[in-house]
Amino acid sequence: LTMCYHAVKHHMSFSSLDCTTKLRSKIFNDSKTAKNVSLGRTKATPVVKSILAPDTTKQICEDLESVHYFGIATDASNHGAEKIFPLIVQYFTVKNGLTVKVLKLDSLKNETAIQISSYCVNALEENNIDKCKGIAFCGDNANTNVGGVRRSGTNNVFVKFKTELNENLLGVGCSAHNAQR
Repeated sequence: LTMCYHAVKHHMSFSSLDCTTKLRSKIFNDSKTAKNVSLGRTKATPVVKSILAPDTTKQICEDLESVHYFGIATDASNHGAEKIFPLIVQYFTVKNGLTVKVLKLDSLKNETAIQISSYCVNALEENNIDKCKGIAFCGDNANTNVGGVRRSGTNNVFVKFKTELNENLLGVGCSAHNAQR
């Protein structure tokens, strides 16, 4: 469990655990424990998905119950032919200050505004998160997310969030591109 946590915390691939197991037994060749520990991607994947991820999600949801407001962010990351969408929540607590956490990470078949907004709203609902506390949306300046740099259009994620979450929602757009303007 500790090795799985370490891999996730340091953004290591599960495949790296295959190598780590072999390396550990060579480095500590006089240790029976090191030789008997076998943890690769096959064992690590269910541990992370079934134990670490649900516990982390539970902690995030508990935090979100205690805060007054939160922001959400998402954007596609192409992993080969697969579109991976992280759902990020941003919030402030006195104890931890500004906190940015991944609430959900999933693949979607395409990048339509309807599919992206449904994915995000469903994730909030599945976790019993008060959608009305959502006050900001951050996505890149694509037409699908916020209607382009001019924030125009009616068929984008931002407009759909204003309907589903909060009509006073602030559209932040892409912080990297907004800095250039």
